Amino acid sequence: MNNFKEVQEKLNALYNEYKQNKSQLNNEKTRDVARLLVEMTISEENLKSEVAVQLSRFSADVVKVYFDNITKAKIASVDLLDKVIKEFIKTDNNKSKSQYFVQKYAFAVSSIMNNYKDESLTSTQLPYLVSFIAGFAVKSEKFKKMFYSLINETSGRIFMPDYSDVDNNGLNDIWNAINKIFPDITKAKCGTLIAEWAKKYGFETAGFTASETAEKSANSQTSIDEKPASVSDKKADKTSLNDMTLKELYIGLKGDIANDRAAVIAAVESLIVPIQGEINKCRLVGAENVSLKAIIAEQEEKLQAANQSLATVKTEKDDLKKQIEALESNNAELYNKLKDAYAINSREASLEAEKIRFNLKNAFSLLYEDWLEYENSDVSEINYESLQAIIKKVFRALDRNGIDYKGNNK
Repeated sequence: MNNFKEVQEKLNALYNEYKQNKSQLNNEKTRDVARLLVEMTISEENLKSEVAVQLSRFSADVVKVYFDNITKAKIASVDLLDKVIKEFIKTDNNKSKSQYFVQKYAFAVSSIMNNYKDESLTSTQLPYLVSFIAGFAVKSEKFKKMFYSLINETSGRIFMPDYSDVDNNGLNDIWNAINKIFPDITKAKCGTLIAEWAKKYGFETAGFTASETAEKSANSQTSIDEKPASVSDKKADKTSLNDMTLKELYIGLKGDIANDRAAVIAAVESLIVPIQGEINKCRLVGAENVSLKAIIAEQEEKLQAANQSLATVKTEKDDLKKQIEALESNNAELYNKLKDAYAINSREASLEAEKIRFNLKNAFSLLYEDWLEYENSDVSEINYESLQAIIKKVFRALDRNGIDYKGNNK
């Protein structure tokens, strides 16, 4: 992975956000973490321990998405997933926090068994995860329900892998958890698988415990060894020696065949591994394409909604524009009417002023002629009365034409 440092920086940034947000990430960022871990898993570098560390520190949701993605796309072999799980188990080094691994392990088991089907039965690590979960199921009602869900989700196929390497404590935990969940195994949907598992690993479904079964087997073996050898037993020993010679020959031939077979397989694998790497990369790209298509579809929906909103806004804008144009048209019409009104008023005022001027001219022209007669005459009582009459006529002429000359002297 050429950009390993960049991937680490992204994961660290997401982890810091995860811690600051009370150990939570939204769906999109959960998928981002899982995608980066899948990329690290199938890279050519030995990053399995780093993947395990990241799985241990992020939430169970991240673990679920990681195992779902990598198993649905089938871009990793069961052997590769076993290596990741082995490193994952090593990260559980604090007993006070072991309970937080139960749900994570359950997601891992469920995804691998449901997506890899029969191929998952070759896993060497799934039995350890099952026994780990069972150990907590015996002690807690919460984890008992989780173990029960795991049995149902896998249709009981968790009892089909090889548990030979699991120690007695782990096997007893599984058996005790089974009995807590199914007091009567015959009524369980996967009762046959449980019974076969119990028989294979020394448990009696009739009620014998593992220790009682082992003790019974040991006592039986002792009684057989204490029997005296008979003539028939000696003949049997001779036959056994011949059988041993044949067996050794068979084993030798089988070994040679196995070596040749291993060489052929190694040669084929040397050709397949590079191709498989490219296939894995293609599958990863395919898985990412599926995620991208979902994101694109989501963005297209948002874009469509935005376009609809934009179209609505545009329609509203067009309506407003039409309203504005109508108002402007009305304003122009009102302006023209007002202009015409002003023009009419102006003409009327002009005519009125002209009429007043005409009336005043006529009135004052006669008065002016009267005034000229007395302008240079001597002062006398008769002249005074005549001039007084002229002045009164001036004021009456002003009054008739609507001219206010009195002001505040009314």
